[in-house]
Amino acid sequence: MARSGHATRTPGRLAALRGRGGVARHYGCAVRRGRLLPVWVLAGILLAQGAWMLAVPPFRGSDEFDHAYRAAGVAGGQWRLDERATEGRGMLVRVPADLVEAAHEQCASLPYTEHDNCNPVRPAGAGRVEVATAASNYNPVYYWVIGTVAEPFEGAAALQAMRITSALLCALVVLAAAAALRAAGMRHWTALGLVTALTPTLVYTTVVAAPNGLEAAAGLSLWAALLALGRSADEGAPSVPVGWLLAQVAVSGVLLSGLRTLGPFFVLMIATVVLVHVGPRRWWALVRRRATAVTAVAGVVVAAMAAGVWWALDSSSYSAPSDAASTAADSDPSDAVAVHRWVLQLVGAFPYRDQPAPVLVYPLVLLVVLLLVVAAGRRARGWQRVSVVGSAVAVLLVPVVVASATIGSRGSIWQGRYLFPFVLGVLPLCGLLLDRAGWEAPNRVRLLVTALVALAVAHTVSVVHVLRAEVARDVSADDPAWLQPPAVVVAGLMVLAWLAWGRVVLDAGRERP
Repeated sequence: MARSGHATRTPGRLAALRGRGGVARHYGCAVRRGRLLPVWVLAGILLAQGAWMLAVPPFRGSDEFDHAYRAAGVAGGQWRLDERATEGRGMLVRVPADLVEAAHEQCASLPYTEHDNCNPVRPAGAGRVEVATAASNYNPVYYWVIGTVAEPFEGAAALQAMRITSALLCALVVLAAAAALRAAGMRHWTALGLVTALTPTLVYTTVVAAPNGLEAAAGLSLWAALLALGRSADEGAPSVPVGWLLAQVAVSGVLLSGLRTLGPFFVLMIATVVLVHVGPRRWWALVRRRATAVTAVAGVVVAAMAAGVWWALDSSSYSAPSDAASTAADSDPSDAVAVHRWVLQLVGAFPYRDQPAPVLVYPLVLLVVLLLVVAAGRRARGWQRVSVVGSAVAVLLVPVVVASATIGSRGSIWQGRYLFPFVLGVLPLCGLLLDRAGWEAPNRVRLLVTALVALAVAHTVSVVHVLRAEVARDVSADDPAWLQPPAVVVAGLMVLAWLAWGRVVLDAGRERP
């Protein structure tokens, strides 16, 4: 007989409690821990960004000097450029002379730069000089933010200020994405999809003073917010913060539309896939409940997309480098279908796209990717299967279409990381499908731990590899502005990052689905 004042707990009830997180869940401890999952995602990416920021010398990031010039120019009031360089790529911009001096050695060491990219063309007064930047046609708003923060600093210190600002912006947007995925019902597999999507190339990209990283993070945030909104119409689903998610859709859509040329196209791709995945009935139910808010958000995003298209068309006459015709003539037509190369670049290519990661990195990451995509494809049904298969096909075909359309006029310009805004959401989408299907893989915990270890090794090997390569490179090794940290420091930061992300994956399953 049960004691007076206490509910009887049968063996079945005890088993149910254990299955849903045990006694800790009964008292709400697991729920409180679940609320911290996005914070652990943030901690992980900040640690990983720190490792990359230390490993990559100033101005050694992909075309980083171009973006630093553009940011300094916009911060100085030069939002639109109109004079083409005569001995270099891009347009002339007025920047502090110390910035050009600090970037000179890294810039001049590259095979495709010319005099005007790495040296002052002429004085511009007030301690500024004119120099050429190939980032001349990009939307100036992002550059104004990082350039304004860097104004009090000089030389390499100004670049580091730009890097830190850009990395923090990316990390905060990833935090928003993680919070939205939690609202969408993130458990083990969704969390694994999220951290797998943060590939070595992606994390590296977020620390370069360029808009690519923020564009990718905005795409992930848009994916996550739309998927969470789709869940709000599920019968019996927990309360979803619809107002916050709509605001996140607006901010993410505006960011993605305005940062780079293909942004509006990626917004359409992401919205289409999520619409197919969630289904029109549930979207219609949301629209009927929140008609005014949904209409306002849609209007804001569409306006941002239109502005992004206008900027791209209006600045197109300034976008092609002066040697575009000769570059296109020298390009190999087969480069337009180099799908394998772009897939590998999504995983590991740094500091530049033609510098691969160690061979070990690719199978370690791609096996986890295949696990999620294949498992989700097999367990999805109806239109959800269409969304998974369609996303995977789009990842392979979109670069071919874009590269084929531009190779004749611009040459082989496509890089795998350009597709990050779309591809980052595919793996969390697969994870959500598996979580909602209740997939109990054989030896699930062991499989999750194995996947986490594989990813941690891939990231650690990648950042240490870059550090050692740069130490052995004379231009980087002789740079007094680079700290040249010991390999154990960057490796330790990356291991700590994966301990944080591992906690996210293993703890996520203790929340209610």
